[in-house]
Amino acid sequence: VKKSEAVAADINHECNRLGKDRKCRFRNSLEGFQPESNEPGANPNVQPVMDMEDLLTMGKTRKVCPFYYTRSLIENAELILVPYNYLFDKEARTSTLSDVPWKNSVVIFDEAHNLEGFASDSASFDLTSVDVASCISELERVLGYQQSMPEITERISANNLIKLKAIFLQLEEYIQQLSNDRNVFSGEYMMKIFNEGMHINHSNHVMFVTEAKKVSEILMDLRSTSGSKGQTKMDFFIGCVKCVFGEATE
Repeated sequence: VKKSEAVAADINHECNRLGKDRKCRFRNSLEGFQPESNEPGANPNVQPVMDMEDLLTMGKTRKVCPFYYTRSLIENAELILVPYNYLFDKEARTSTLSDVPWKNSVVIFDEAHNLEGFASDSASFDLTSVDVASCISELERVLGYQQSMPEITERISANNLIKLKAIFLQLEEYIQQLSNDRNVFSGEYMMKIFNEGMHINHSNHVMFVTEAKKVSEILMDLRSTSGSKGQTKMDFFIGCVKCVFGEATE
């Protein structure tokens, strides 16, 4: 998975794909795994703090995934240290931190004076006409792949791809008509832009995200063929939509 030219988005996508298909031998080796008696973590009652070097050494020596090994310890851990974004991001809370018993936990924020700025940054984004144009180009690329690689693109229909392209073309035209003297908008106004510019609202944005994700996943699967690296523009746009319409923060 980790290659010299790979970036975080590539690594995460490939890791998830291999794990989903049970093709990652390092993750599969964790089933029934127990550290040796002389290894850190062997005795759960005397658990030393394992740093990155300890985890990497154990992973390479025992052929197991250090990331998913540490995740397996979360449920019974007494202290968990995570960056802010793991708490603000619902997907992180429901995946990486899914085993945390939140109702019986105490959350302590270190450097809490940074929270306001972090929350503001995490709820803001820059979206340009170039980004929208790039999404249109990605859709056209996937439409082309449907002819040459139907087995990979079968997860989304040509009809839905055409509809998505029409939606982005409509947004592109709408953005061009916006006044040039105002380019910073509140969350409420962004809802108006998405609603008027591409007819996305609270009632249908999940459907849009579901189909758009299929496009991004196809592009990531074909990144070696397409020459693209890192996050797709479609994935970035999905993040913008989620940021505007929000998600539950239970």
